[in-house]
Amino acid sequence: MSGERPWAEIEVRVADELAGAVSNRLIEEGANGVVHQDSDFFWDEEGNRQAGEPGVTTLKSYFPADAMLDLRSALESYLKSLKAMYPKAPEPEIRVRNMPDENWRTPGGASSSPPK
Repeated sequence: MSGERPWAEIEVRVADELAGAVSNRLIEEGANGVVHQDSDFFWDEEGNRQAGEPGVTTLKSYFPADAMLDLRSALESYLKSLKAMYPKAPEPEIRVRNMPDENWRTPGGASSSPPK
């Protein structure tokens, strides 16, 4: 990997009404950005429209892989506190996947961050 830091994607599925708060929390935890996928539909990686789950928003962000354990723990605790305030909201889900070992540098650029 030639000194590049490995990255991981975190995906959080939450009730629409909690999406803003969770997105803000991801930013507070160090995300450079958060992708919000529409609850009714979304575009997959191949550009195809896929049906979503009404009332649920999927948030995606990227972090260094070595920070994921602490991040996940902090996020689970935060989601638990939100669930206590919104007991009728669907159960939130967290998924983490390691990103393929790729050179994220762009021609002429010096970024070592994955695309946002």
